[in-house]
Amino acid sequence: MPKDWGVSGDRMLLNLEIKFTDEQLYDREDFLGSIGGTRLLKVYNNELTVAPTIVEGARKVKVLNGGWRVAPGAGPMNTDLLRFYIEIEEQLDRKESDVFCPRGRIYCSCGYFPSSRQVTGFKEQLKQKLDKMILRAEALDDEIANEGPFSLVRLKKAAELFRLKVEMQETGEKLMSANVVEPNSSLLKLSQVSLKI
Repeated sequence: MPKDWGVSGDRMLLNLEIKFTDEQLYDREDFLGSIGGTRLLKVYNNELTVAPTIVEGARKVKVLNGGWRVAPGAGPMNTDLLRFYIEIEEQLDRKESDVFCPRGRIYCSCGYFPSSRQVTGFKEQLKQKLDKMILRAEALDDEIANEGPFSLVRLKKAAELFRLKVEMQETGEKLMSANVVEPNSSLLKLSQVSLKI
């Protein structure tokens, strides 16, 4: 793409319905990896709709079927990725916009979390551990406040609180990583796929 592509921040919304079939795709595509395990992606009615804008209405564009494949461990923190593509037969552009999509294939990828996946419980363990540490930190704050300003007990409790806060930080970072690897199933069920260019 040219250097000034998308500088305006404009978006082009494309709406289409696709079906991830079990049919083997025999077309080699480097984006998907080896030919083994690649499947045919069908586009309903072989068309997509370019969403309307203030200066231009919606329009339909012919689309060719594409391909898809799950790439195990290729995502963040070794999560699985769903890679797929479709092919458009004409360049997509908008009046008064610096965003366009040339004729050819559009490549997409997103996280892949099957509903049948095993939940390890690691995320819940981290959350419980962090909750306990927060309660202990609050109790230590109160205990430190009740001690005299130069008390040896106060210094020991302050040192314990410091170590606890470091451990809380580490546990919080692990919890954030666990949220990537094991997203809540309620979030996945409500997520919608939309294609934005």
